[in-house]
Amino acid sequence: MGNKILDVRRSTGISLITLIVTTIVSITGFSAKGSDVIDRLCQHIVENRKKMILDGATNQTETIWSDGAILEVGTNFPPALQKLISKPTMYRDIGSTLQRLGSSASDSQWKEAAAAPISQGQRYLKIQSLDHKVTVQVESLYIEYLQQRCPKAQIRVKEERGPAVFIVNGRVRAAIMPVILN
Repeated sequence: MGNKILDVRRSTGISLITLIVTTIVSITGFSAKGSDVIDRLCQHIVENRKKMILDGATNQTETIWSDGAILEVGTNFPPALQKLISKPTMYRDIGSTLQRLGSSASDSQWKEAAAAPISQGQRYLKIQSLDHKVTVQVESLYIEYLQQRCPKAQIRVKEERGPAVFIVNGRVRAAIMPVILN
């Protein structure tokens, strides 16, 4: 009888340890995947975009940054990205661009949209209006990043050669410029 109780305790202990290890591996894998997107984004900015544009206004509570293809506004960013933001290559008035997008994005010409699922190794991705009338092609890395940063964002598009905007709580938080392939 004592051995059966000991076997049950061992079995329960092993199950508990397995559960803990599985949970730790899952959590570590999730944050590793998240940091992988940030690392790839930073590498893309440094190697391909070669610029970090920061809004020139100094009296704002939020930071607005861009690499020329993506524009994002926020108060905190992942450490690797924050490091790039802290050393901009140029200052521009990108706040007015954000304001224009914010004031027009609720216009009826803008359509609700959704991003196609991301496939491994896929460089470009289509964002399509829900009525299938407007399709914008963007770099998939930017979508991965924004889906991580603002997973509940509403995506809106207006025209094929225009930006896709990401709206959170009624405010434009990011925009991605389209890739025009000939």
